[in-house]
Amino acid sequence: MKRTTGLLFLLPQLVLAQDYWRGIPYPMNRWGISALGVSQTEKGKISNIDINIKKIPLGNIEADLEIINPESIKVKAEVKGVKVDYFVLPFLSVYGIYGQLKADVDMRAGSPQIGIPGNGWLGEAFEGMANSYLEKVKLNGKVKTEGDIYGAGAVLAGEYENVFGMLQYTYTEIHMKGGLAKKKAEVSNARLGYSFKPKDTFVTNITPYFGATYQLMGTQVKAGIGDLNATIDLELDEISPAAGIFFQLSNNVTLMVETTWGTKDSVAIDIGYRF
Repeated sequence: MKRTTGLLFLLPQLVLAQDYWRGIPYPMNRWGISALGVSQTEKGKISNIDINIKKIPLGNIEADLEIINPESIKVKAEVKGVKVDYFVLPFLSVYGIYGQLKADVDMRAGSPQIGIPGNGWLGEAFEGMANSYLEKVKLNGKVKTEGDIYGAGAVLAGEYENVFGMLQYTYTEIHMKGGLAKKKAEVSNARLGYSFKPKDTFVTNITPYFGATYQLMGTQVKAGIGDLNATIDLELDEISPAAGIFFQLSNNVTLMVETTWGTKDSVAIDIGYRF
């Protein structure tokens, strides 16, 4: 990788509209295409549940439903995709992503409870009978689904001496079939590593790094379980530590492997070609 000026020195020059950065070489060929593979497991907190009763022994009644002691939903996802990126500036790259996603959803949503509008002994009796029935119904189960993912993002990076720093932001829209519908996912990454250049090998640059990943995602799960149809909304908002290594090869091939752990466990592989 060609040497770039430190990120902290570049930003003030841009703000002041100076032209010094124009002489900075691009770190790699400006265009790139990559094949992506990601395996990820995470848990989400339930923020809202809407339930439609298919049938209940009391017949057709107007009722309010809520969940008693909701637990969580665990999602295991596999993503295969393609990324195309372009260096707009020596320290700024933009990219687009398309991929296909398969997910296994394990729901632990607890039991619903019914509330009958109005007061009086008749409403209380109906409510008691309904809840005695619903206590046997658990909104627990497993769903398999798949879909498409579309997204775009940007990378801001710099290198000073052999210290490498990078900030990355990605926004995606995910459209699932048959159950899971992730409305949006925003991911921010910060990485700090050390670059070195092996001699007399086909590897021109190696950069191991540590970092952190912040993810904000709104997810919706739709499922029919027993006598119930449920729509469950999740909010995933978390920070996970990350570690990885980036290789640049002499034939313009790149390879990146990264893992995160904690509330979100993932392994990602990116194999690319620069041109």
